[in-house]
Amino acid sequence: MKVAIFIFLLFCSGCASGISVVKAKYPGGSATPTAPVAPVVPFEDIDVDNTGSINRAEYYDMAREVNTTAPVWALILILSSVLLCTIISALTLRPKR
Repeated sequence: MKVAIFIFLLFCSGCASGISVVKAKYPGGSATPTAPVAPVVPFEDIDVDNTGSINRAEYYDMAREVNTTAPVWALILILSSVLLCTIISALTLRPKR
């Protein structure tokens, strides 16, 4: 009997409960999704010394503008929070002696 009730509940709350149509809202009001446009950086902004070629120093000067410290600190914060929660739950849920 419990199995029949369980199957009935799954049937009523699953795909057979009804069709819900939700229209997607894409940027610009279009009906189809559009690919994101990658930003175009002019060559003159990268080629600082105007030699016509990009050397190693210019490349790394451009790459230094990307913020890499914020994601690292966020990952450290998440991992330390998980470790702290694990230690606290292990200490509080251990068997009493």
